[in-house]
Amino acid sequence: LKAIKYLLKEVMHGSYYTYVVPESLDKRHPYIQEPFTSEIDPKEITLAVFDRSIPKLAAALRYEPLEPELRRDALKTLNAMVSHQETKDQMVDHGIIDSLAVLLTDSHPEVREQSALLLGSLVNSNRARDSMSGCFQGLHQQINDESADVRNASGWAILRLSMSRDGIEHIVRSKTARMIVLALNRFTNKTFYKAEYQKYLIYLMEAFCNITTTDSGIMTIIGTGCIAALKNILLPDHPNDYGIFTQKIHQLVLKILGNVAINPDGKKEEIKEGVIYAAWPFLSSQVMDEKIFSSFTLMGCCNLLQGKEQAVRFKENEQPVIIQKMIEKLFEKNEDLRTNIKIGLRAIAELPEGFLVITEQMADKIDYLDEVFGAKAIVPLSLLLPKLSEYNDNPFKVEPAQLAKYSIYVRDIHFLIKKYEEGPRIAIDETVNIAEKLGPFLSPFPKAQNETVMCLRKICRMDSYNALMLGRFIEKFGTIEI
Repeated sequence: LKAIKYLLKEVMHGSYYTYVVPESLDKRHPYIQEPFTSEIDPKEITLAVFDRSIPKLAAALRYEPLEPELRRDALKTLNAMVSHQETKDQMVDHGIIDSLAVLLTDSHPEVREQSALLLGSLVNSNRARDSMSGCFQGLHQQINDESADVRNASGWAILRLSMSRDGIEHIVRSKTARMIVLALNRFTNKTFYKAEYQKYLIYLMEAFCNITTTDSGIMTIIGTGCIAALKNILLPDHPNDYGIFTQKIHQLVLKILGNVAINPDGKKEEIKEGVIYAAWPFLSSQVMDEKIFSSFTLMGCCNLLQGKEQAVRFKENEQPVIIQKMIEKLFEKNEDLRTNIKIGLRAIAELPEGFLVITEQMADKIDYLDEVFGAKAIVPLSLLLPKLSEYNDNPFKVEPAQLAKYSIYVRDIHFLIKKYEEGPRIAIDETVNIAEKLGPFLSPFPKAQNETVMCLRKICRMDSYNALMLGRFIEKFGTIEI
């Protein structure tokens, strides 16, 4: 085409320029071809440009005779435009959310997929979330769609919706959360599981991590069998192979179980299903998130009596391995992990048996014992010392191995009594005959004689009963040759 010639005439005073352009349409718009017409073909999506694009595309979605391929292309175009918040508002204004409610159940799988993707892009807008009540029926159908691409798109849309508090409320009220639970039960079942479900399961689990941050969301999983199904995924003999997604799925399962364990009913079901036994091995993981989520789950479950008992009484080779592994994690540098462990240990210590086991395992780590329990550890330490009746005639005659262990307890008691002002009072009020228990360690052989003397001096000055008991001990055994 011949270049359009412009006649430029400068005004005498130079205050502005006047541009003279051709009046001929074919010169002004050489790309428009005859015949010219004012009729609009609703199928011609390419005519939708600039400010008219969204109204035109919205109208195309509502145009029933439109071929599925063109409707898919219209959705793809909208998906390419949806990144800007102003564009999202325009889409809501032109009724695209209502169109998606219909298209989510379209017979063409690509239309269903693109509809779910567009909905997922829109739901971070408050206005879109408030307008999407009609879309949930379509999402419910897509959760179990025969097309993997459609399932993945719907899972992603639900995940996006779950990222806001009111979005979670929409998911719970619409019973979408219950549909997710049923899908998790189905797609993790070894009978139905296929490798193509891996990405979809991750979307659903990530969404449920968000949903279970609320009590209403947690209640949707209680009593459905889903907790047992999720727990089984953590077991080493679980039949499903999640390939490269195994680690990610384990992290998500632990996070969901940790969230559920915050709820009282959630704790009860997890304890009933033995979640503690499946979660604790992940404290040994090389991945920090797995350790944190595992500790979070243990922390929640150990708030109930049965959970404390499970943690304390589970043993391998006669060792309380769960307690030992939790204590080991106190040496980690990650403060989230350490906080979870400390809260969990304190919860277990509410069970006297648990406090005793924990203290025995931590006795040679007095700094960590002090960090977790402070002066309260004086009580179980005193219980770990033998009663006078447990000795033979000579309380100063003890097996060397036992003597070394008891000496550690005495030095720990001295450390805590010396450090805490309330330490002597705890020793007096919350233990039984502590002066009598400390008496045998006046012997120089345990290498705790000085610590024993200092503890007894503080206790006996404050309490006449313990002074009396110490006097009787010395009177009875003071003449024994050591």
